[in-house]
Amino acid sequence: MDFEQPKPDSKKYSDLINEIQKGVIKIPKFQREFVWSIDKTAKLLDSILKGYPIGTFIFWQTGERINDIKNVGNLEIPDTPEGSKVQYVLDGQQRIISLFAAYCGAQIQKTGEKKVTDYRDIVVNLDNKISENDDQVITAEPTGEKFISLHDVLDFSFRRAKELSDRFSEAELDTIDAYSTAFKTYQFSTVVLTKEDIDSAIEVFTRINTSGQTLTLFEIMSAKTYDEAQEFDMQA
Repeated sequence: MDFEQPKPDSKKYSDLINEIQKGVIKIPKFQREFVWSIDKTAKLLDSILKGYPIGTFIFWQTGERINDIKNVGNLEIPDTPEGSKVQYVLDGQQRIISLFAAYCGAQIQKTGEKKVTDYRDIVVNLDNKISENDDQVITAEPTGEKFISLHDVLDFSFRRAKELSDRFSEAELDTIDAYSTAFKTYQFSTVVLTKEDIDSAIEVFTRINTSGQTLTLFEIMSAKTYDEAQEFDMQA
């Protein structure tokens, strides 16, 4: 008997974002809501900048369509292109939404909170040294006098360096460029499951889920009864 083995791989930051923006990577609705604080997101990005491992993302690749989230705060997630397979996130949802929100500068109002969290507020503190492991270089608000928006670091280019030359010294611009390169070249560990049936995906999700979340019968049925033509959603 032949068994399909999971496919270990990696993705760069920009590739991960591009695939979300194209509707290739999707968050199934049976995942819990996004609950991470902006501080936790900043700490995740700080770990990436320092080259620390942040865990593996597990995707289920399939031609099936199930109910998925349609937006992240003010950012709309498009439908998966016709004829393309989709990769549903089975493990790593909080991390992936954090990375997407930070990269795109999303504004998210979490359930039960009146305040809208603006992920453009995350900054890179140039006073802190990356070699000092205890110093968090990336934070949700400035910790010193010299800082730059994380969004500017992720989008850094020669043209942007010229625009910022009145605010930062040449050495500081070199540091910003090095940080930008660190993000662009970081390889996220991924595993893609290719068994097409949803029962296998739900079983994998149940076994690997680290938060102790168990899908209810309602959630399972909601995923299974999706009608692509009518975009039927039992949870709407």
